[in-house]
Formats: sequence, C-alpha cells, structure tokens
Amino acid sequence: MTLWVEVGDLMDFASRHERPSGIQRVGFELALALARTAPPPHRVAFCSTATGRDTGPTEVRLGEISATYSALTSACPAAYADTGSSLAHPQEGQRPAARIVPGDVLLALSPPAWSWEFAGRVNSLVQGGVRFAMFLHDIIPILHPSWCESRVTAQFEPWHRAMLPCVDTLITSSTAVATDLVDWATGASVPIRRPVTVVRLGSRFDPSEGPLALELPPGVEASQEPGFALFVSTVEPRKNHALALEVWRRAIDALGPSRVPQLVCVGRVGWLVDDLLQRLSDVAYLGGKVVLLKGVPDWQLAQLYSSCRFTFFPSHYEGWGLPVTESLAFGKLCLASNRGGIPEAGGAHCVYFDPGSADEAEAAVRGVIESASLLHQLTARVRAGFQEVTWSATAREVLAAVLSPVGPHRAS
Repeated sequence: MTLWVEVGDLMDFASRHERPSGIQRVGFELALALARTAPPPHRVAFCSTATGRDTGPTEVRLGEISATYSALTSACPAAYADTGSSLAHPQEGQRPAARIVPGDVLLALSPPAWSWEFAGRVNSLVQGGVRFAMFLHDIIPILHPSWCESRVTAQFEPWHRAMLPCVDTLITSSTAVATDLVDWATGASVPIRRPVTVVRLGSRFDPSEGPLALELPPGVEASQEPGFALFVSTVEPRKNHALALEVWRRAIDALGPSRVPQLVCVGRVGWLVDDLLQRLSDVAYLGGKVVLLKGVPDWQLAQLYSSCRFTFFPSHYEGWGLPVTESLAFGKLCLASNRGGIPEAGGAHCVYFDPGSADEAEAAVRGVIESASLLHQLTARVRAGFQEVTWSATAREVLAAVLSPVGPHRAS
C-alpha cells in the first residue's frame, strides 16, 4: 500500500509567493515529516492531482518538494520568482505519472477548494477503490464569509458539499474546527463518514542558516527598552490588525511613545485591507511605532522571535494558531485572542483576551509594558512549562489516522 500525499496546491502556492503562510508551512512540514516517519512496509509518495496530466495525477519527487520549501523559506526575494517557478512547475513531461492503485490512500494536506478538476479526479479514484483522507484546516469561508475574498467563498461551500462524502478520514488540528465542521455538516445534511481526527501540530519551524550575528530588518528597534513586540500574520481582516493599531495608539496616548515598544508586523499583505493601510499611512505608522515587514526569511524571523519582548496575536478566529506555538517555542509570551483553536494551541501559557474588545486587549498589552516583573514572571512560566511538539510526532498521528482500517460509513 502506498500513501500518496497530494502536494499540487502547495507547489502552486510556492510558484506565486515569496514566503509560506500558515497553511502552506503546515503542509510542507507535514509532507517532509511523513516521508521521514512512515513505518515499513508502508510507502509514502507525492503527487499533483489538481494540475496533473490530462490522463491523471503526476508524481512529485521528494527532492523537488524539499528544494521548493527551502527556496520559499530562505531564498532572497529578488531571486525567488525564477527559483520558485522552476521548482514548482517543471517542464511538461518531466514528472512521471503517479500510479495510484486500488488499496492506496490519497492524503490532501492543503486541499484546493477552488478546483473542480481535483474534485473530479479524486471522485474517480475513490470509485476505483482508493481511500481519500483530507486535512481540513478550517471552514472560515462558510462560517465568516465577510473575512474572505468573494472568489473563495463562492466555491468553498459547494466544493466541500461535493467532496466530504468522498472522504474516508478527516483530520484537523483543533477540537474547535472539528466541532464547527460537524455542526455545519449536520445542519447542512452533508454526510461525514467517520469521526474527525484531531492532531496536534508541530510547534515551530527550523530556521534556515543565516548570519551568526544579530541582523534585524531595517527600522526595527533592537534595544532592550522599549524594544518591540512581534505580530506574525498575513495582513487580512480576520487577523485583526485594526485592533492592534487601536491598542498601540491608546498605549502611546496613555504612556508616551518612549515607554511603548514597537509593534513589528511580519507577513504578506493580503486582501480587503486597503482602508487599514490608508489609516496607517495617515497616522505615519504611529510615528514609526508600527512596522510592516514582508518577505522575511526564516533565519531572520527566528531572530525576531528571539529578540522581541513578547508577541501579540489578536485574530478573530484560527483553526490552530501556528504563530502562538512558534512564540512559545522560542520562549516568548504571547498575548492572544481567546477564539477558535487558539486556546488549544497556547494552553495555559498565554494571556488571553476577547479580540472584539479593545479594552481587554489594551489591558493585556499595558499589563506587560508597565510591569517588567509581570512580563518576566509570565515569560519564565512559558520557558519552564511549554512542551514542544515535533513535526515527526504530528506525522505519526496523521499516519495512525489514515492507515487505520476503515469501518462502516457513518456520519459523526
């Protein structure tokens, strides 16, 4: 039996972007960990189903995946476009056909919820005796369409209505997403064959090689006081940068700029944020107290985590919250939203607030700005108590789910 890991959507993303977002980082890390972890006699192979030949899926070599992820996390932005494109889209005929046979398992780590071609090919494989497993990161476009682009929401629900009945094993990273999914599917009369499996994601990335000396991006204050706080996320409405801007404005008004750390926001600029960017420009980025960085390689992101005073993550909803566990793995306190799967990611090691309340968020931020002893105490608790999860451990949980015998089909 071969476990075929679908990576077509990951490779396509890499051809169009300089750096990974959370879902793509999870997908690449898991793909590589699965290759390392699968026990004999099981074989792990990789394929592209959505963008394969007309005759069917094509095989993707492990080295191609590893090189693409390396380019995505460490190459300089100026050189990345050509490197990423050539890795993610080799010449026609270069990839062999993927020989997926009855009894094999196809696992989609980053399902292309826009591709009806993928849906049709998966359905044909399932009808031919292939088992299908899917990692579902969230159903945000169904639950909160106003946070997403219209082209995403238009396809997302009908695609999942069509695909979920084909899925033998559904995997997600939090009980919050599993509950949301089952509640929606029950109300929408969409059958789910087996109970949803929840796995705990790896805690952090391994930074690529970089300079030995500290080399923070231009404009970031490296001094201990007031230093900077770190907010890692794509800039989009759901991530709640508007709240972050309001909280920092209030803190500066109350305490004065000399006592308030910079807020360093790392991530690509996404969608539906033109008004936010205009507001930032209008207030001169709060006199330089807010910094937006994109195209940051992993070695420099690691330096930012290691050098910040604390991290801030006010997202309205997350299926998990990888920046939360990254912060904790680097030994830094995270002030985090209490919504979705974020409390499952952070456990007892974060300070939580309602992302709809500027007052609560301000109180959390000012608490650690005004009391160095409180920040020291909470940070020490993180370093003493947080237990990292390796990507190999996540891969073993995924393998246990997808390789387990499939019982009678039933709804959750």
